[in-house]
Amino acid sequence: MPKLYEYLGLAINFFSREHEPIHVHGRYQDCEMKAEIYIDHQMSANKEKIEEPCDEAKLEVLDIIRAEYAGGYKLHLWFSDGKNHGVDFEPFLINARNPMATQYRDPQKFKQFRIVYGNLDWNDDEMSFAIEDLYNNDISVELSREDRRTLENLAQQFGYCE
Repeated sequence: MPKLYEYLGLAINFFSREHEPIHVHGRYQDCEMKAEIYIDHQMSANKEKIEEPCDEAKLEVLDIIRAEYAGGYKLHLWFSDGKNHGVDFEPFLINARNPMATQYRDPQKFKQFRIVYGNLDWNDDEMSFAIEDLYNNDISVELSREDRRTLENLAQQFGYCE
């Protein structure tokens, strides 16, 4: 789920389709931080403070407050800041290769979404999207040729080839 943790205005987010190294984003008021996670038989974190000072009045947590099925692979979403619009998931689902996502090409399964802690979710995170991507109506995944080769090599290495 994109929002991993939220407490007293501190939000920790993880976006699964973002660049490497693996990292999480933290936000409190106007302050942001990024913690990178390196895996080498042990885990460590590198913190980088991005902005300060913090102003409590400017803090806004964005949530999805309502979602309705709108036909095909489309949902209409309402956000906590008042914005609402339709999102078409068909291009994403057509290009998806991961079986956890491709199973939602079945219209009945696709309709089984729900809102969990302000985020759109299918079956306990089998398929989820960063709320910012849904808000900006940009859920497409286009990989560079190099990234595609890297993923294909990893898939072969771990036995996930089709």
